[in-house]
Amino acid sequence: MLLILLFTFAFVKLRQVPQAAAVPLTIAAASAGAFVGGCVSGGIARQKGILYGFSSGLLLFVLLFLCGVILVREPLAPAAFIKLALMIFFGVAGGILGVNRRSRVRIR
Repeated sequence: MLLILLFTFAFVKLRQVPQAAAVPLTIAAASAGAFVGGCVSGGIARQKGILYGFSSGLLLFVLLFLCGVILVREPLAPAAFIKLALMIFFGVAGGILGVNRRSRVRIR
């Protein structure tokens, strides 16, 4: 997730992307991070993928929201609720996928 956020930051800084496109890019990066987090947590637990995906999406949102409030002094905007909903949705989807993914066979 950190790598996706860094690429988004670099893209915004280097390409002079309009400010209106910055919010959808950050929402997409955060949703992708929530999906990967849910997939990893569901894969590790191998059960309760919805719960672990929901928890990882919510935890990532809280961390990003607190960073935005503390560092950037970003107020609560309507986009925050959209980001919350998408991060929870993709976290749950990743959790379900992580639980149902076949484990790799390791050859020793």
